[in-house]
Amino acid sequence: MAPILKKYKAAAVNAEPGWFDLEESVRRTIHWIDEAGKAGCKFIAFPELWIPGYPYWAWKVNYQESLPLLKKYKENSLPSDSEEMRRIRNAARANKIYVSLGYSEVDLASLYTTQVLISPTGDILNHRRKIRATHVERLVFGDGTGDTTESVTQTEIGRVGHLNCWENMNPFMKAYAASLGEQVHVAAWPLYPSKETLKYPDPFTNVAEANADLVTPAYAIETGTFTLAPWQTITAEGIKLNTPPGKELEDPHIYNGHGRIFGPDGQNLVAHPGKDFQGLLFVDIDLDECHLPKALADFGGHYMRPDLIRLLVDTNRKDLVVHEDRVNGGVAYTRTVDRVGLSTPLEAVSQEVEQENKRGGARIPRNKCKSKSTPSSSSTVQTVHEKDESRQVSTPSGEESWNSNNEEDILDHLMSLGRPGAGLRSVESSVAEMEHIFDRIFGVENGNPLSSESDEFVSDLLQIYGSDEDILDAYYIFIHLYYPILPPPERLPAYNRPLNGNSIFRSSSPLSLAISAILVLIPHPGIKQPSTPEYTRLRRNVAHSFAQSALEAVEADLELLDSSSDPSRALSDGAPMIARQPFHPKVPLPLEAVLTLVLLSVYEYAQRGNIRKMCNRAGQALTAAMSMSLHEMVEDDEYAEARRRAWWITYLTVCQGSIASGMPAAFNVYDPRFVTPYPEGWKLLIEAQQTILEATTFVHDLDQTVKSRFKASWISGRMTELDHQITALLLLCRRASLSTTVSPLDSPEKIASRTISQIAEIKLHSARIKVHRFCAFSDVPIFRKRHCDLQPECCDAEPTESAIPSPPEDIPLPSIMKTDLPDLTFPFSSHASSKICLQSALNIVTLVDNLPYPNPDHTIPLTLPPYLSNASRVEIPRVMPTFACCVMQASYAMLMLYLKARAKHANSPEDSVSAKGPSLTGFLNELQQNLRLVARILENYAVAAEALQGMKVNRDVPRANQAARCLSWLREGSGIIVVKYDASIEQSAFDAVEEATDKGVDHIDYVVANAGIAKLYPLVKDVKRADIVEHIEVNVLSVVSLYQATRPFLEESITKPVFAIMGSGSGALGRQPPVPNAAYGASKSIPPWYGVRINSEDEWLNTFVLDPGWVQTEMGNAAAKGWGLESAPDTIDKSTSGMVDVITKGTKEQYGGKVVLYTGEVQEW
Repeated sequence: MAPILKKYKAAAVNAEPGWFDLEESVRRTIHWIDEAGKAGCKFIAFPELWIPGYPYWAWKVNYQESLPLLKKYKENSLPSDSEEMRRIRNAARANKIYVSLGYSEVDLASLYTTQVLISPTGDILNHRRKIRATHVERLVFGDGTGDTTESVTQTEIGRVGHLNCWENMNPFMKAYAASLGEQVHVAAWPLYPSKETLKYPDPFTNVAEANADLVTPAYAIETGTFTLAPWQTITAEGIKLNTPPGKELEDPHIYNGHGRIFGPDGQNLVAHPGKDFQGLLFVDIDLDECHLPKALADFGGHYMRPDLIRLLVDTNRKDLVVHEDRVNGGVAYTRTVDRVGLSTPLEAVSQEVEQENKRGGARIPRNKCKSKSTPSSSSTVQTVHEKDESRQVSTPSGEESWNSNNEEDILDHLMSLGRPGAGLRSVESSVAEMEHIFDRIFGVENGNPLSSESDEFVSDLLQIYGSDEDILDAYYIFIHLYYPILPPPERLPAYNRPLNGNSIFRSSSPLSLAISAILVLIPHPGIKQPSTPEYTRLRRNVAHSFAQSALEAVEADLELLDSSSDPSRALSDGAPMIARQPFHPKVPLPLEAVLTLVLLSVYEYAQRGNIRKMCNRAGQALTAAMSMSLHEMVEDDEYAEARRRAWWITYLTVCQGSIASGMPAAFNVYDPRFVTPYPEGWKLLIEAQQTILEATTFVHDLDQTVKSRFKASWISGRMTELDHQITALLLLCRRASLSTTVSPLDSPEKIASRTISQIAEIKLHSARIKVHRFCAFSDVPIFRKRHCDLQPECCDAEPTESAIPSPPEDIPLPSIMKTDLPDLTFPFSSHASSKICLQSALNIVTLVDNLPYPNPDHTIPLTLPPYLSNASRVEIPRVMPTFACCVMQASYAMLMLYLKARAKHANSPEDSVSAKGPSLTGFLNELQQNLRLVARILENYAVAAEALQGMKVNRDVPRANQAARCLSWLREGSGIIVVKYDASIEQSAFDAVEEATDKGVDHIDYVVANAGIAKLYPLVKDVKRADIVEHIEVNVLSVVSLYQATRPFLEESITKPVFAIMGSGSGALGRQPPVPNAAYGASKSIPPWYGVRINSEDEWLNTFVLDPGWVQTEMGNAAAKGWGLESAPDTIDKSTSGMVDVITKGTKEQYGGKVVLYTGEVQEW
């Protein structure tokens, strides 16, 4: 967003805060915002820790003297999600002014030195925390985390940044801000003594003059910014409040008169305030004045050498304390700005309330009007990127993993990588989405239409273009690097020139339309929040429109070609049969149909996740290509390169369809008729594709052999042959990679030639995993869904039906999953194959991570990954992920190696050092880091390829396998049938029952509705609607769905069937425990109502609510520790054995329609 206001008035506060008084601090804050508004200011800057004043007393007291002051200071610090903060935000909105506010932020039990940038609509544009408290400040404040580091925000008044105190002296913080193009800076200072107080050996660094007149102007000069330095002042009364009894009172004048404002060239722009001055320092800002200083020395741009010196900024959260999320597995991750409640926009308010704000900031009552959430920008320069658009997880260190008492937790940490499956939405996001659309259509309550001031509309800016020439340039920037279907560019350099508005241009070229379908999925560089549901849906719909138009244009072209007696003549003599200009001057028009189908094949795979259509489009491309005799063209003319690329990219795409399907090729891959020469540099890629296809065929044939119990004598020879073939090709790839180096400024063709070699190596490593994974891991399924030839988790655990092969002895899986196998003889040991899989998996992750990023501005990027534009904080997504299957192969290998390591540890003697020492910890940590990297890589691709969001590792398999292990506890002849059931999805219960039916289940005797979540324990005044909905979704609605799905099978029971609903004392109405529980407790109060109704409606069914007690499960213990208890009071054995007795021995007369404790005691509800 370019600045709309280049010239405006700004103000810096030079005043006394409301010491130790939150209400007075808020009153003074609103007062100065109102004063700045009256003066016509568009921006006001407050000092560091303005609320509730800087704790300068911490420098002057001992530990005992600090305690009462610290207690009072914390009690008057500002929670971000509070009525006080909303009053300040409303004051900014009422005065239509940007506000940089420094305050002591209360977050749980800790304080942080925080700054926020508030917009004229009252929204929080930036939330940051001081990265390191200074000296004794560390006794009061914690450190900021990675996601609270970014200091610069693009606004209508320029790129505005702010830092606290000595952060303005920190050369790395300055370099970071300069790289973000900062134009207006707030150097926020606290209360500081003057130089006359200086005593040896205290350095001059630590006096006000050094910071006001040296550090602050240096910042302005080095960054070329208007630099406002708001300062706190103090009066004699303030000195008394900050001085403990028995201490000498100081002269307040030694702390005052240091407010400053400097221009981009370092000149002082305002007179120094007097010692008694309390007020605002005003300055007229002209952003154009930043140009010349930056033109002379822009340390974030031309006057820096990023090829020699670069700054790494990691914006991942690195919390001091990491809490395991034992409900969902892994570590719960939420952006700090979301968790503290600052990303939520202000509710719409009436004009009367706005006027009241202008008269002093009266409290704003909540209303029910909804406006669209506009999260603040959070993306920054980084290397390990775990940006959260919804929810993310990470894993503990290997050392921590072994200390866990529950093996489910160990696996859950690793299995929780990835994002929800493509096409699935949570009810919460769906409801929010629909409510916003409702408000967009019908407006909000009180007749107030949504306006730009109260609601930021989702932008319709898309990557669409005004001409075929611009689309062709964009192709070379975004697509050619990974999928060079066209000859080298005719003009260089290529720049990305998307329109900033709607386009009336609509290409008639099917190839241009297909390219547009892929390009429009990439967010426009002017978009700050590309992942919002509306913007994602907009891109998806426009892309599909382009794809449909491209397909229609292909059909029209092919009809014209079919009407010719000799279609191949068009390629040799250039006779125009299609009346339009070629999209590329070196690509004959008939080839456009073939290339279009190739691109649409990739589109169906990566964006829509439709492998059947992917194969269909590839098959159509192959038919059209062979009808044009592209497979046997050896002529060397100006169109030769285009013909060669068109044929071999078609060949590769058809092979890819077979690989993704896990099936042998439907055509002769080595057909002797295929004589068209390879494009330069493509030989290794084509041979790698052939090899991975052979490996896929090997996996397919091996699977058929295992299932059919046929003789397996062929396996050893074929496996050895393939391994030798892959090894030889890998050597060629490595030699090729060593001989070529590229830079971001090289031509797209040169970069593509290097990328082709990298992709070939990726495919070969993937082929090697395919060849060895059965020998290494027995192909035990671990994924929720089928990915390529990796089968989904086994849900059929019946002993006589299972076709899952016996795993190696060092992976302890349930005996139920073992069966008789044909005599399998491998030329490699399980250990050797496992090591090969490890090497290949790590190589795949490194190679994929090192693939180039698009360079739309043709500059050396200052960040990695680079951003969509200089003004954007959105990563550029890579596209054309045709090797996504390879990434899943690598993930599979690393996860299975984790399982093997766990088994090795579990089976080793207690005194064994080799299995449990540092080497094991390092091994596990390396796997975890690479799995995190896989998640980040897929996240980047998924921005412009939604289907990749479905590449999610199954986190439920550990529980499925543990359920199978329980077989040993049951009577002889008993079995366990594991089915998939997700309580958050309405249809899932019916699907699970249908799956059980397919496995031979015709009746059910007992159903225990046990699914439940307990994520947080807020007060009613603090609980959020979305949290209540989420708990009700699982804890209530899933009970109803499960009852409806299982009821017909319960009716078929020949015993007295039971439907038991898992309850909790937290949901009792008459005996509520005195603890905050507004989400979980409320949801648990509803199931008893359904228990009464179902028991009444179905006379044949014993329905009741079963209270398991406060059990020592992960969830129970976590809740107990939250209330200061060592653990929950009820043991698992005691609770479960009691519940089994209640379920199997109780009668309808005894328990029907009641709430029953696990002891059998009927409870009040």
